Amino acid sequence: MAAKSERERSGAVARYLKALQAGESQGEGASDVRSACLRAGLIVQDSGLLSITDTGRAWLARHDHHQSGETVVGDFRAQHLDLSRATIMANDTPHDVLVNDAES
Repeated sequence: MAAKSERERSGAVARYLKALQAGESQGEGASDVRSACLRAGLIVQDSGLLSITDTGRAWLARHDHHQSGETVVGDFRAQHLDLSRATIMANDTPHDVLVNDAES
């Protein structure tokens, strides 16, 4: 089986985080993605419950922004956020993310 492209892995992580955010069950098929998200700090597990971290929310916002085709952060948003770039690892692949330092 061919290795998944970065785009496919990124899409799988985004779908997983959105489903988790919506409270949907992930099933056993998502265990690889869940493990990658835990290692990358996108989610945490506490008392058996999974929740998205600030880093995970920032990653998802960055992913959605990138998928929308927009290339700039709006002036209003930028003036209220202390934004910086960070690299996180998901599925043993580095991903460039936009992080709100004010929430870190």
